[in-house]
Amino acid sequence: MSPIDMGALLGRCRPDFTLLLAPDLPWEADPVRENGGESRLRLHQAYLDEFRRMGWPHALVEGSDAARVRSARLLLRAAGLPLPPLDESQRP
Repeated sequence: MSPIDMGALLGRCRPDFTLLLAPDLPWEADPVRENGGESRLRLHQAYLDEFRRMGWPHALVEGSDAARVRSARLLLRAAGLPLPPLDESQRP
């Protein structure tokens, strides 16, 4: 099997819209997470730069808990996209 050319693969994709979560929540280490601290911020900036370079429509979701969910829903609505239903844990 040959290696995947991620650039070519991403070049064939065009998402309708991408929500990027701001690194505004405290980072918590666990067995599957990496890139805490400064590398977290560099990775976040790399995502933003790549979305811009690819011309992908995107928005930044900020806040915590219910405010983060509300923010995401408002951004999706502003982009003219359908809103997924809320589950019980997300209802006010």
